[in-house]
Amino acid sequence: MNGPETRESQTKVLVVGAGPTGLMATVELARRGVAVWVVEKVTERSPLSKALVVQARRLEMMDLKALSDEIVRRGLPGTGV
Repeated sequence: MNGPETRESQTKVLVVGAGPTGLMATVELARRGVAVWVVEKVTERSPLSKALVVQARRLEMMDLKALSDEIVRRGLPGTGV
């Protein structure tokens, strides 16, 4: 029998909210073979930022998934608050 990392899961998950947390959870579950459905009540993208900064620990976690370089490239450097 295969280990839990390699066999496709029979678990089905509903993620409520397509924000950063919901989408990251969706990606991680899908990478592990879990069937995921995402629902979002907002039909349009907000023109307002939902995050002022990205904390160092979050960048470390994104780096584990090879995402941090792109996030930093697209971001704006903070010069003070």
